[in-house]
Order: sequence, then structure tokens, then C-alpha cells
Amino acid sequence: AAVSAPANATAPASGERTQEQIEASVAALAKRLQENPSDAQGWVMLARSYSSMQKFSEAAGAYAKATELTPDNADLWSDYAFASAMAAGRNLEGRPSELIQQALKVDPNNAKALQLAGSAAFQARDYNKAVDYWQRVLKQVPPGSDVAETITSRINEAKTLANSK
Repeated sequence: AAVSAPANATAPASGERTQEQIEASVAALAKRLQENPSDAQGWVMLARSYSSMQKFSEAAGAYAKATELTPDNADLWSDYAFASAMAAGRNLEGRPSELIQQALKVDPNNAKALQLAGSAAFQARDYNKAVDYWQRVLKQVPPGSDVAETITSRINEAKTLANSK
């Protein structure tokens, strides 16, 4: 006798959603925001959803609306900068750097913005500036943590490159 698979064998495990369901939810949220464009939290949710789907141009557009509605949130400005850089082929020059500077204007000690600013400086071959930004981040993270080790490694790389100029 042939054994057939249980009827739900291809269905996702309980609590998990299919890609199609996620995309439908994101599309519904985008439609709802067209009708209620002043929902700042909705724009943040949409931006983060697009980012997780790696739709960075769409994420940048949603972050633009979110920062317009919540201009005093440095994390949002940083996320906007990151999405913009990813949409531009991982390039932090131009608009992404302007957004990073806006984040630092809002909060000069924002770790996410400082990390991005260090990466932008590194990308522009301004290694000493990159070291400065990253050392400011290093003061904020737990010593010996994975983040601290990664940042220390980047600082050492930037110092080596600065000394070889």
C-alpha cells in the first residue's frame, strides 16, 4: 500500500508564515499607510519589513517618511542611512553620509550612527577619522563582547592602513 504524506506536510510549522503571507501583510500595511500617512510607527514597521526582505530602495522610502514624522530619532536616521547605502550598492557616499550626519546631529553618541560614520570614513579612505568614530563606539559596548572584538579589529585595520599611507 502506498503511504501518502500528511495533508499538512507542505504547510509551515505552527506560528511560521510563508513568504507569500509576509509579502501580503507588508503590501496591506503599505496600502493602509497610503490612507493614513501620518502613522509614524506604521512607516517604521514598513521600513523594517522591507529591510528584512532586502528591498532596500523601498525601505529607504519608508524610512524617509518615518524620519519626516519623527525627526528626533537618531536610530531611525541611522537605519535610513543604512537602507540608502544598501540600495546604492553598499555605498555610504552622498545621501547615506548626509543621513548619518543627521543622526549624529540628533544624538552625537548614537552607536549605530557612529559605526556607520566610521564605515563611511573608512570607505572614503579617511582612516584616522574612522578610528575616531569607532573608538567612540568601543567606549559604549561591553569589553570583550563580539561587538567590541569586531570594532577593535576594524580599528586595527584602519590604523594599519593609515600608517601605510
